[in-house]
Amino acid sequence: MWQRFTERARRIVFFAQEEAGKLGDNDVSTEHLLLGLVRENNCVAARVLERIGVSRDQIRDEVERQVERNDEGRLGEDMQLTPLAKRVIDLAFDEARMLNNNYIGTEHLLLGLVREGEGLVGRREGEGVPSPREGEGVAGRVLLELGVNLDRARREVKALQGTHWGREDATEPRTGSGHQSQGQDLLAHLRQLVRMWREADPKAAELTDAEMGSILLGHAEPNAEPEDIAPAPGDLGTLCAAEGRDRVEVAQSPADFEALMDVCTARDAHGYHELTGDSEHAAARVLLLKAGTEVKALVTPRDAGEGDLRRALHVRILSGTYVGKTGWIHRESFERTGPDTTPFPPTASE
Repeated sequence: MWQRFTERARRIVFFAQEEAGKLGDNDVSTEHLLLGLVRENNCVAARVLERIGVSRDQIRDEVERQVERNDEGRLGEDMQLTPLAKRVIDLAFDEARMLNNNYIGTEHLLLGLVREGEGLVGRREGEGVPSPREGEGVAGRVLLELGVNLDRARREVKALQGTHWGREDATEPRTGSGHQSQGQDLLAHLRQLVRMWREADPKAAELTDAEMGSILLGHAEPNAEPEDIAPAPGDLGTLCAAEGRDRVEVAQSPADFEALMDVCTARDAHGYHELTGDSEHAAARVLLLKAGTEVKALVTPRDAGEGDLRRALHVRILSGTYVGKTGWIHRESFERTGPDTTPFPPTASE
């Protein structure tokens, strides 16, 4: 089962256990999973919530408003997932199956939480649905109250995955052993690994359970930065120049971008001057724009080409001399500032 969870999805379960302890709760419920999810600030689920217009601070504030803090909770080996939390894990697996994904990422956990909140538990004949305990089901209720519905969340996940920006791990997760009570022994496996490490290494006391879980199951460094999430169509950003430079190349067509990559690889100064128009023999095929120029990510070329185009990003220029023009830049030249929240389609100008 664990082979199918991305590193971030694994961390969320650890974070959820910590959140339950902070609130003084004895078991991990849906609100703790949601609080764990919003602690991951650079993941697909965070991007989905951002595109819907819901901030992680809003979610945390609303959860903390709706739940009571207890003083007698326990944090440790006896902490278990509640029936509805287990159901969320099962729903996450089902959402991944419907998306034809062979991994479980943060986006699937988010869809599971939303789906649980809408009561869309897939009932098969003879299948029992666990009854919620008093006060449970907070996560789904919070998400619905903030305007996160299942159809919209699914559309945003598909939009990200459809452009290849939705994968959280660089390597393909291995297929697990099947879908049978996925949430039933989730924390038990995690706790066993952490406990064995703590017993064998006194230095492990310096790490939290979440950090230890990431290292054991995800082979990550304790303080590693989260992987960069590539820009999705519609994201706003600025041009970011390489160290020591103040200009960024913007090719005017895919062919010009490939030609630029060729001359850069060959360190062909003459060819570079021809492409950028710094020559009396040719017009500029590649514009040189100031770092900080505002741009918007458009359709990514990854579906349209191979080779150098897989390193490119199609953008529209939003400031400066060439405002309104489109071009192709290296992905590393795009510094994301956030989603475009301007209403669409635009209203006719007066």
